[in-house]
Amino acid sequence: MDIYELKSTPEKGMEVFAARDFRQGEWIFHVDLRTFKPYTLAELENEVQRHPELNGDHANYVGYGKYVIEETPAAYMNHSCDPNCYFKMRSIAVYDVYAFRDIRQGEELTHDYSFPRHSKDGITRTFRHLPNESTGHFCGGELTMV
Repeated sequence: MDIYELKSTPEKGMEVFAARDFRQGEWIFHVDLRTFKPYTLAELENEVQRHPELNGDHANYVGYGKYVIEETPAAYMNHSCDPNCYFKMRSIAVYDVYAFRDIRQGEELTHDYSFPRHSKDGITRTFRHLPNESTGHFCGGELTMV
């Protein structure tokens, strides 16, 4: 069974939608950016200029001064102040996507673009500072994931 569906919408462009229901805490998919061709920042800029079909908006830092053009479903997940997914980082270039809450089939998969802070007690706290996509106001507050 499919896990997700990529669809282009007039409002946001390419988006990711759940192809089935997910329970809170359920693993959705794995991302390993080490499988993509690494570029220095200058090489990445040149590559995108030479090949405009590449989406430089989805470049991601993978460490050691290298970047990749991310071609995973996660690259198309939009920000939300009320996200239904979160990323569990395994390393700077490897992470898993989990359901933050129950997700219904057909619902857009979203996450909070803020950076997580990991505490000694194993709880991930994300201090939200990005604007809400519908109001433009800043999210504010704290989102806690176990």
